[in-house]
Amino acid sequence: MDMARVYQALGELQEEFLAEPGLFFNEHDAASRCYTLIQEALDYEMVELADGVWTCLLHHDYPAPVRCEPDGSEFAAKAGSDKDSQDGEYQRVQYDLVVFNPVYLNWCSYELAIGENFQLLREKLPWILERLDGPAILLGIEFVLNRTPFASEEEARQWCEKVERAYEKLRMSLVYEGKPFMENIMMLAFDAAGGEYKEMIEKRLGRCEGLVYCGV
Repeated sequence: MDMARVYQALGELQEEFLAEPGLFFNEHDAASRCYTLIQEALDYEMVELADGVWTCLLHHDYPAPVRCEPDGSEFAAKAGSDKDSQDGEYQRVQYDLVVFNPVYLNWCSYELAIGENFQLLREKLPWILERLDGPAILLGIEFVLNRTPFASEEEARQWCEKVERAYEKLRMSLVYEGKPFMENIMMLAFDAAGGEYKEMIEKRLGRCEGLVYCGV
């Protein structure tokens, strides 16, 4: 698979937004457009799973292989013995968009590949990563969108915190139990109305590798 085509598609997405800042109403709009651009760039490449099922390499809303909770601007991974209030388990966050390593999917059954069976994933993922000697996911992508002008600098800073939390979700996923889980991450922060706070936002978000601020 040619990842250069994926990054070219991501560049096209940013150019489209800068040309038409009203293009997206919400983050799902951005993720959907990104999905289409990447699928077209990859010619809708398919891969065969271990049980003979065929699937594409790009998927929305993939569940993380750990349970976690937001802790300030970071996500704290929780062990299975840690307790939440009602069901006794912390929630699993989801990645907006992932580009799978096709070799990883070759090792997965359909049930394992979709990642919803947490116990199955916990059982099989370390075993596969050990033999794969590479990541399960080549690129994890998150999207955050601001549509309207910020009323104050504090509101702009709060939006930056939202972006940083989404970025942290990706950053904590680079490694799983000492093995690479995601090879690369990209946080796309679309700002249709940064205005007078754009410089501050660019400076703050520019500190994070893999975080792309796309502001008009």
